[in-house]
Amino acid sequence: MRNLPHHLPVTWARRAFVLSALIWSGACGGSSSPAGGGPSVDGGADDAPDLGSVVTGTQLLAGDLDVAGITTDDVAAVLDQSRGALAVPISGAPAQTIDPAADYLFAVGGVIFSFHNLDVLDGFGDLAIWTTANGAVPFVDGATYAVAVSDDATRILATGLTSSDATTTNLVLGGIDGSVPVTLFQIALGGGCQPILTFTGSRFVASHCAPGSTAVTISSIDPASGAVTDLLTSARNVIRAVPGGSGLVALIDTSGDALLVPAAGGAATPIGGDVDALITAPDGSAVFLRTAGSVVRVPVGGGPVVLVPSGVVNLSGVSPDGQQLIFQTVEGTRAGYGDLWLTSATVAGPIVELSNDINTTVFGSAFSADAQEILYFTSADAPGVGTFTAAPVAGGSPVVYGEIGWTVRAYAGSRIVFTDQYAPVAKRTGRAVLRTLDVSGGGSPVVVATHAGAYFYLTQAKDRVAFSFNDGSAQSGLYLAPLP
Repeated sequence: MRNLPHHLPVTWARRAFVLSALIWSGACGGSSSPAGGGPSVDGGADDAPDLGSVVTGTQLLAGDLDVAGITTDDVAAVLDQSRGALAVPISGAPAQTIDPAADYLFAVGGVIFSFHNLDVLDGFGDLAIWTTANGAVPFVDGATYAVAVSDDATRILATGLTSSDATTTNLVLGGIDGSVPVTLFQIALGGGCQPILTFTGSRFVASHCAPGSTAVTISSIDPASGAVTDLLTSARNVIRAVPGGSGLVALIDTSGDALLVPAAGGAATPIGGDVDALITAPDGSAVFLRTAGSVVRVPVGGGPVVLVPSGVVNLSGVSPDGQQLIFQTVEGTRAGYGDLWLTSATVAGPIVELSNDINTTVFGSAFSADAQEILYFTSADAPGVGTFTAAPVAGGSPVVYGEIGWTVRAYAGSRIVFTDQYAPVAKRTGRAVLRTLDVSGGGSPVVVATHAGAYFYLTQAKDRVAFSFNDGSAQSGLYLAPLP
């Protein structure tokens, strides 16, 4: 049976951001204030009724299948239990076969990546790719899940020819036309040396270790020539591309110094010391550093501002408008679980407790698209489900909208899509109820489908949602439904 893992590899996995107990005594010059009493409960709660079998929208493809992504040109990556990996245009055009023997696939940018002969334990297999321009072509054998795609979807940086013991692999660079990619150099795997690959500022940027070494180097790679420029040696295995047109990446060296470096190479700009982690503002205007337990905002080209002076262990996310920050202060029962706090992302200000449950986390979007609601899950368990909750940024009691919730995506204003009532399926993506909701409207969630795949994907216009549906009947397949 073909298998879509319960959680995707780390590059594509749900970003689980959580927070833990902060005993705040006003050291920030502001005061903590609870978000209100216990959350009230709206639709989708513990005693949810049996909804039967419901599906809305248009069936694009019939079959026993899971959807695993959608490209930037709106083609769904589908893993069918009898037909293998398929590319299914959202336009309604016929499905195209990528690999009948595929074990696993996903989409990045305008490319679908399909693996067969997959070594599930060590995470590598033989890779084929699909694009609208060239259809399905083989790319490289022995590839890991680490890939990056150029903005025009014509060049790919990946790994290949991984050793049988999964201790070394090679960085490879190629096009989408089926020609054999160029091997750049051999790199180590494991021991903190899993490569991170991204594309920004017209260059690929990769982290890597030499074989037999655990010392990380961050390098820039020209997508056409393959020329390699080292951006930082003695680096931590962290790359954060700064959004916008700056062409910068934020890096951390082994001594904890954070730097802004042009992706094409050039002089590095120090932005902070004793840094454990960093994230960027959505518009690229600032970098947020966690340094010695504090949170510091460093504007690109400006002076630093301390937002939280102490006690922080994780930076969980920044609102789409760059005005709010959520963070955690103590690790919970699992990595990324804890309680949740909110503060200003621009100036030192009040700190608001959102949840004191140490199993609170973020699965999917952390804020509504209009940045007016915080979206999070409490009572999260080991399989990765929890109670889906929303709380107004402006203050007020949180509201529970779903139990046994899996993930949420914000798409326009205060409107969201989420899955709850999750039920695992052996060796497959689990099933759930797919719902839409306007979190500011005070209404109840609207069911899009029961028996839906726990993962779902929005079109590029964010006006429709693609999902799988499987109730064991002839209705099972890939669906596309409009979003209100």
